[in-house]
Amino acid sequence: GSGSQSGSDDGPKEGDVIVLADGSGNKVLFIEEVNPSNNQPTGTFMLIPVKESSVTNVYEFDSSGGRTADVNLSESETMAKLGSDPTVVVNHTPGSTEFNAILSAHGAAQSGGGGGGGYSHIAPVFNGEATAEMQLPEPVNDDDDIFVTEIA
Repeated sequence: GSGSQSGSDDGPKEGDVIVLADGSGNKVLFIEEVNPSNNQPTGTFMLIPVKESSVTNVYEFDSSGGRTADVNLSESETMAKLGSDPTVVVNHTPGSTEFNAILSAHGAAQSGGGGGGGYSHIAPVFNGEATAEMQLPEPVNDDDDIFVTEIA
């Protein structure tokens, strides 16, 4: 790349599908994490497990064998997983259909596990709706009040 940027174009780019350096042959989608409140990069990275779909060079979310995403990785942790000279298979441009499909499948898998965190690429609207829904099963607390009065 050009010398103007401080080495940022040497490393992987967001949307790169990269072979893990552990020899497994497993591949991950490389994501730069962003702070949802100001959309600024946090300097941490996420590796979402992917596998090639039925279409050549089109990758999809891979949860087989219990694979899960690595999140909040520092640059050095990321490089440890990807190797010093990462093998990029293909790039799914952020915002492309493939990229969005992987992210939404990852988000769905996360919500099943109750994982929170800065998945800023998934529209923040979901968070607002979820919290509103969560308020509904509140009446359970009434039972506690009854017990208190009976004991007294």
